[in-house]
Amino acid sequence: MTLLIYKFMVDKDFAQLEKDGYFLNLDKRSKEFREYKEWKETPNPDAILWSEVEQRITHKISRQDFKIVCELHAKYFNHKYNEICTCNKKLLRKWIEELSKKLS
Repeated sequence: MTLLIYKFMVDKDFAQLEKDGYFLNLDKRSKEFREYKEWKETPNPDAILWSEVEQRITHKISRQDFKIVCELHAKYFNHKYNEICTCNKKLLRKWIEELSKKLS
């Protein structure tokens, strides 16, 4: 039985399992729950990167930070990498707000 559960966990991502509520009724002493807890406590490297970029963004944004915004937005909002036109301030602000909500 536990082998079947472990295979299920390998096939599915912890984030998706968490979203599905899989860990709510799981025995807190189980191996699966300990692995989940370890995953949960590990800091997300993208969130760390985003917090640094967000601190540097003022009324201007560097080219490097702009590329990071585009890469992270493509990754977390499931679309192809696209560098939006920098003249479109409204869309750029929207992307920054969406990333802040998602990664903060």
